[in-house]
Amino acid sequence: MVRNMELFVFTISILVLAYGVGYMFNKINLPKLLGYLLVGLIIGNFFNYDYLVTDHMVQIVTSFALSIILLKAGLGIEKAIIKKIGIRVLLLGTIPNIIEALVLTVISFYFLHFGIYEAFMFGFIISAVSPAVVIPSMSKLMDDGYDKEVTTLNLAATSFDDVVSLTLFSVFLALYLGNGNTISLLLLAPIGILLGAIVGGIIGFSLGKLLHHTKNIKIQIIQFIIVIGIAISLKQYGHYLFIIEMIAIMTLGYYLNDTNIELGVYLKKYTNTIWTYAQILLFFTIGFLADISIIGDYLIIGISIIMLGLIGRTLGVIIALHKSKYTYNQKLFSVIGNIPKATVQAALGAVPLSYGVANGNIILSLSALAIIFTAPIGLLLIEIFSIKLLKREPLKAN
Repeated sequence: MVRNMELFVFTISILVLAYGVGYMFNKINLPKLLGYLLVGLIIGNFFNYDYLVTDHMVQIVTSFALSIILLKAGLGIEKAIIKKIGIRVLLLGTIPNIIEALVLTVISFYFLHFGIYEAFMFGFIISAVSPAVVIPSMSKLMDDGYDKEVTTLNLAATSFDDVVSLTLFSVFLALYLGNGNTISLLLLAPIGILLGAIVGGIIGFSLGKLLHHTKNIKIQIIQFIIVIGIAISLKQYGHYLFIIEMIAIMTLGYYLNDTNIELGVYLKKYTNTIWTYAQILLFFTIGFLADISIIGDYLIIGISIIMLGLIGRTLGVIIALHKSKYTYNQKLFSVIGNIPKATVQAALGAVPLSYGVANGNIILSLSALAIIFTAPIGLLLIEIFSIKLLKREPLKAN
């Protein structure tokens, strides 16, 4: 009872402190999430609260935060635009990720002397683009009337990009632990993606029909809790259905919004509110777990590796959008939109360490470095170049 009370006070204190630091960072045009990460780094490295931030707590925070951001992504996708850009979402969500991951794998294998499975795990952790940065940024640009097609392309591709990283990371973690062979695990991945889309689609369509639009705030909140509960359940237990949970949650949000647009409006509003607090805990956690001394030791080589990976990703974006209808400006904006890293690095950075992977502490610390280095730069570039590169449509009057 005393421990639970201490954990509650600790959590509230962290929310208040990290929110305050994030607010100050935002005032000087830096990403708020960088402030949350900094608070975690300081408290995790200079104060003794390890007994409160357990592996179980880390799993709860990361699962909840990922569920929220994926639901948010699904709710923000429009059918009409997806029909136009479907194949490009698939290409932009896979090719840049895989090329970047392969570059990072080769570098970590030869220069950091990781084992082959460790190198692949590292590659697919770092290669993922951040929904926590990209999705809110693209959503805001859409709301402000900036090129809805290309912003939706990047939003949807980011979510699929993370599915690629999470899926292939899981494959190589299983291989490291001796839980399967390469061919069978790789063959099962597309089946899991398809099943995830089917399960999420069925649930989303059904909820859209069952939950009626209402102006009653209490009923809206109950409906939101039901949807969030289902999304979290899919994240926690979806593997029992042999599905890729991330695809299921995103598809759930998409079909729910598509089936019942009025319901989707206030579900988006409540999801945005919850994400405000969930992201604080997520980025605090990765900062808390990261070792500042290792980040310092690997600072130069770490940034160099991350930059080489981004060069590979840039090549991947060019390939993915080659011979498409998009203009040079739209393609350049998509390159910029592929820079930020945060969510998957925060969610997976500590996983190798928790499984006893030999270089897990280095992987975790370089994951934190990837966030610190790319998130503020990427967000700043998106804000600056969206105005220069994207056309803005007149906003419709309410």
